[in-house]
Amino acid sequence: MRRSMMVLALAALAATAAADDAPATVTAKKDDFSFHLDLSGAFDAKDAVEVAYKPKVWGDEVEVEDFRAPGPVEAGVVLIRFKSEKYDEAMRAAERDLGVAKAQLAAQTEDQARQLVATAAALAKVEFDAKNAQQSLDQFTTIDRPLRLEEADHNLLGTKSWIADQTEELKQLEKMYKADDLTEETEEIVLMRARRDLDRSKRVLDFQTRRDKLMREVDLPRELEALQLEARRSAAERDKAVAVTALQQAAAKLDLERTTANVAKLEKDVAKLAADRAMFELKAPVAGFAVPGSMQRGRWLNADDVRKSLKTGGKFRPNDVVFTIADPRAWRVATSVPEASLAWIRAGQEAKVLATQAGVKPWTAKVGPVNAFTSGSEYAIELEPSEPSEGLIGMTCKIRIETGRRAAILVPQTSVADEGFDKWVWVLGGDGKPTKRGVTLGQVYDDQIEVTSGVAEGDKVLVTAPKK
Repeated sequence: MRRSMMVLALAALAATAAADDAPATVTAKKDDFSFHLDLSGAFDAKDAVEVAYKPKVWGDEVEVEDFRAPGPVEAGVVLIRFKSEKYDEAMRAAERDLGVAKAQLAAQTEDQARQLVATAAALAKVEFDAKNAQQSLDQFTTIDRPLRLEEADHNLLGTKSWIADQTEELKQLEKMYKADDLTEETEEIVLMRARRDLDRSKRVLDFQTRRDKLMREVDLPRELEALQLEARRSAAERDKAVAVTALQQAAAKLDLERTTANVAKLEKDVAKLAADRAMFELKAPVAGFAVPGSMQRGRWLNADDVRKSLKTGGKFRPNDVVFTIADPRAWRVATSVPEASLAWIRAGQEAKVLATQAGVKPWTAKVGPVNAFTSGSEYAIELEPSEPSEGLIGMTCKIRIETGRRAAILVPQTSVADEGFDKWVWVLGGDGKPTKRGVTLGQVYDDQIEVTSGVAEGDKVLVTAPKK
């Protein structure tokens, strides 16, 4: 009633202004208003449960073998069954690959164990050779060579002493035979034998002397060098064997770890693939009303597409939601508030909800918690109805939220000029000329808006900005 009277008053003022060629104005007056906010929303299911085809490994499309029609369902009933021939073949192939990998791991483990034994023996052999070569060198330099030199010196000295003895004996024989009356034949035989033995001994001494020189200058240095080279070669072979063995063992260990990891991965994949077998028969986790597709804030996102696929031979992809199960009586109203109106919304405010569907009586409801975060300019809120009824989930509705009754000054929205940071109206002064005045605005009320500061009762506010 008050709004109709105000519209009539505005019309009368406009007519008077037109007659007098004066700007149309309204007189600011504070009055009590019941402010509200009108929104659009949808009936959202509470605690709805999605039944989705969500395999962990199997990534192919599946084909529908059998399915249950949408409608009331009990917990545990089969909603849809998919054909599993391709999956079963893949499962057999995965198990076969796992068996081959396990056999390879067993063979590799056995081979590495044998390699460790063989490598230990080979390392012991090269270590023995290197130690033996060094011991031979040490023995030659500390024992054999000094002993052989000492023995050579002793033999030369013996031969020289023997020659000296033979020379002395020959002299004595010659003296003796001159004094004795032995026959000349006997004398010649004895002396000739003694001289021959002396010559032979001298010859032996010559051989020994030359051989001794050869031994000292050639044989012993050559043998020393050969032993030194053998000791170096054996040590190098040992060091090489140790280094190469360490690298080979590290590589073999990494290879074994790689094979072990591959077996572990294949085991996990087979386990996941085996778990995917359950996805080929989807059951209702709860009782309720099963509807094809998924719901988000009271709106069915893909119900038509899912309904088309819900047939024998129909196809579903991984992560497709096949059904959403909801309690028809457990619903709430989902809506969103523009950022500009967010300040007027509080939890617990009274609201009216009217279904878009004809013939449905309106409900009273209360505003629930307001979502403080958004990715756009609308903030999600939910309303709890006082008496829910069945059959409305997924449908739309109109919402009126009562934001409070208070005394306020309203002006037409056409009176306000929005210049970004500043809002202005034009007020007629005592001289009849409009003056630009900054205002602070409040809540919108139909085609008017609340002015919380900048306009006082009795001010004549222009309906539109003055002409320049």
